[in-house]
Order: sequence, then structure tokens, then C-alpha cells
Amino acid sequence: MLPNLSLGGSRNEQPLKLADGILLAMMDDSSRGKLPRLQTERGAPPYFAGRKLELAKLHSRLETVVDRGESQEGLALVVGVPGAGKTQLGLKFAAEAVQRYGGVERIVVGTGSLEDPVGLVVRIGRVFGNEQAARRAADLDSRRTGGSFAFGKVFSRSHTREHVRHTASFENLLEATRGAGMWKRATALVLIVDELQTVSPKGMEALRVLHEGQHGCPILLVGIGLQHTHRILANPKDGSSGISRTAKPLRLECLTENETVEAMLYGMATLGRDVSEECARRLAAGTFGFPQHIHGHLEAACEAYDQHGTLATETALECAMKAGERTRADYYRSRLAMLTQADRHALFAIVRSMRDRSVERLDWTVAVEAVAAAGREDPVAVMDEAVKHGVLMEDANDTLSFGIPSFHAHLLSELAVAERERSG
Repeated sequence: MLPNLSLGGSRNEQPLKLADGILLAMMDDSSRGKLPRLQTERGAPPYFAGRKLELAKLHSRLETVVDRGESQEGLALVVGVPGAGKTQLGLKFAAEAVQRYGGVERIVVGTGSLEDPVGLVVRIGRVFGNEQAARRAADLDSRRTGGSFAFGKVFSRSHTREHVRHTASFENLLEATRGAGMWKRATALVLIVDELQTVSPKGMEALRVLHEGQHGCPILLVGIGLQHTHRILANPKDGSSGISRTAKPLRLECLTENETVEAMLYGMATLGRDVSEECARRLAAGTFGFPQHIHGHLEAACEAYDQHGTLATETALECAMKAGERTRADYYRSRLAMLTQADRHALFAIVRSMRDRSVERLDWTVAVEAVAAAGREDPVAVMDEAVKHGVLMEDANDTLSFGIPSFHAHLLSELAVAERERSG
């Protein structure tokens, strides 16, 4: 669940504060002075640091789409393990795109929105100030195709949302929006689709139509997902052709040491708890530059600061660092809990093989042999499952690694404990 970010709506929302290459989403008064609590291991941190190369690539792709006036090159994928900052990168890029180009708007959706074509079209019309044109297009298209079209209100938990019934094709619907003039104020649309690895066949078809259709506005689709997302787009489970122009994924690595220190300093200062650069550097060291860990360490540091009134003493700093270490361990447990006990046992066979070879990357065939030796009949399926859940990372040249250095270190320590218990 995302904290209260001022991104993804109208231009009249509260502006973002920018400083030294770091972005902080301004929080409402009820959240000011404290870090948003993590709802899941993917809780988005209230800062942005680094990622200059990735941002430049996304802007280059958008410039191509705007210059050509079509969506043919309008697909970008941002992939990585859970907690790598993928969604934050998408939000940061979308905010910059709106500021940089006149007539460019952005929408952030989940894959479920792709299964509600009228709802999505109406939302697009709304951000471009042409909601009535979007509704008119849906109405006209349903009449032309003999489909049905109706809006109603339904309640989901504490939220009210529009529910749409529409039986015409998404492609016909988009063609109708052009005739209704929905896109007349639009230069381009940046459509951020989060958790893209969960896309359904129906959602895949919506992506294809948005990416390849002729609907009056160039669209840049920015897909946010786990590292196997590009394979899902290229080879859907339903056997369809998928999206043919799948872009080479932008895989997010850990931040540099300086970027991590900068994020710690800015995050603490913005939340009203100034610390020295040396203190920030020590807090940052245990994060290994992984955004999820940076968030956890910021939260731990704020709590320790409030408890001791400062982080200037060794006692207060040690308290913060130990709390940060616990949040890291919680993250590792949440990742491993995604796997079956048998798969975790096979995973430790890979860790043992890396340790015995004194390497941090293992050739795929060697990893297969290690998993098979652990008694698993389908080692490739085991490794695919670990990749899917963000435990293992596929590297270039058919090698595997743990994308977070501290995760590898944690697994090595767990392996050592298990081996001592067996020998004892």
C-alpha cells in the first residue's frame, strides 16, 4: 500500500518538494513529522534518490513518442525485486513528464483497471478535462455495437467507486473516443501500470490495444513489475501473441553509497530530525543501498531519535541500527515465506554452492545441478518460482544471484546456523 503521495492526480494537487536530486512527496498534516507506517514489505518510502540513468531512458522514450505522435515505441518496463523502488521511479518520471511537456498527463493504475475499459477511458478523459466526451464515446459505441453501457455506484469496503458494464470491444471504444473529441487537448499520456506481472489475458488485450491502436493520442505505457514481467508480456499464458514490441527492461539495482547517505540525510531532515553526515553514513551502511531497507532504517532512526531525543550518542545510534537490522530480517522472512519449505531447502543448496565456490553469482546449469542434488525433480521450476517471488535474480550470461547483497549475507548466516545445529 502506498503512503499518501501527491502524485497521479490533477496538476492542482500539492506540489512536490525537490532538493539535490531527491524527491519527497509532501504529506498531509496528520502524517507530518513521522514516517508512514509500512503496510507490507513493499511500503513505498517517502523519498527519491538516484536513478538518473533510468529517468533519462524513460524521458528519451517519451520524447520519441511525442515527436512521432504515435505509441509504436511507447512501451517501457521497470523491473526488479520487491522493494527496489520501481513504483517510486514510475511516479517520479510521471511527475517530471507532466512538468516538462505541455498537454502531457499521467495516470497510475493497477492491472485490475485494465479489465474495466469504460472506467479506464472515463478516467483518462477526466485527467484531460474531457470526462463528458469519454462518457459520450462509451454511450455512442455501445449503441453502435449493440452492447450495453451503464454506470452505477457500488461500495467496496469504505470506498465508493463507479462500476461499469460494457460489452463492446476496447478497440471500438477507443475509436469512439477519438470521434467524441476526448483527446483534443492531449499531447501524450503516460500510463503507469503497477504490478504488471499480475496482468490477466483480458488486461493483456487492453495493453495491446493501448499500445498498438489508433485512438488519437500517443501513449507511453510504463509497466512496473517483477523481473519476469517481460516474459509474461512476450508469451502470455493464454497462448496469444502478446505485445510484440516489448522493450528491454530497466532493471533497478541498489543505490550507490552516496545516494543512500543523501536519502538518509534528506529524509531525516524533512521529518524534523537533523543528524550529522557521519550519523547518516552509519545508518546507511546496513541498507546496502536497497530502497526498502533505507525506508526501514529511516523509520527505525526516527523512533530511536524520539526515544533518546537525539542520535548524537552511541547508545541512541546503536538502538537505531539494531532496529533497522530487525526490519531487514523481517523483509527476508517475508520473501522466503513466499516459497514452500521444499523450495527453501533447495534454495539453500544454491547458497551452499555459491559459498563453496566463493562466488556471488552462479551459472544457471550449476544451480540446476545443486537443486537437483537436493532432491528436487524439477529444479528449473524451483528457480523460476524463486525468481518470480524476488528471492533470486536472473543476471546476464545465464547466471543467478541474490539481487540484494545483504539478503545473500543473511542466507549465508542462516545456512551456517543450520549446519552447526546438524553437526551438534
